[in-house]
Amino acid sequence: MYVVRGEAFGNYLRNLYGKNIVLPAASGDVLLNRVDIFSETWIGAFGYPFQSNAFGADDLSINGSFGCLNPNAVVTGSGTITAIGADYIECDDGNGARQRFGLGACSRLESTRKIPTIGQKFYWSGVPQGNQHQLYTGSCF
Repeated sequence: MYVVRGEAFGNYLRNLYGKNIVLPAASGDVLLNRVDIFSETWIGAFGYPFQSNAFGADDLSINGSFGCLNPNAVVTGSGTITAIGADYIECDDGNGARQRFGLGACSRLESTRKIPTIGQKFYWSGVPQGNQHQLYTGSCF
């Protein structure tokens, strides 16, 4: 868990997700938990994010995951979480569109709760891939 001072919270979000995001009202300090999609808490709530045979490749990669190695293609945005699965988060972007974010081993996810929940505000950065985004960073509160 880490703390972002209330007066610095807007700057924290803008540094991660761009200057044009709509900031949430934060009264007081914001406590953020690092969310691990391999943790027992995540797996108990949503399931294991990769197939059981995903490990063991010669290059030590995780089959079905992606690498966060395309920073020039990153786009950012925000919305409200509408669905969560073992390897994805979906949100309504506020304009009537649903966005789906695939989770990978390199995804950095944080939340004011132990794990994200439906209805939380969701700020994200990721790379478009087909009909979804590969999530690089996500903040939920």
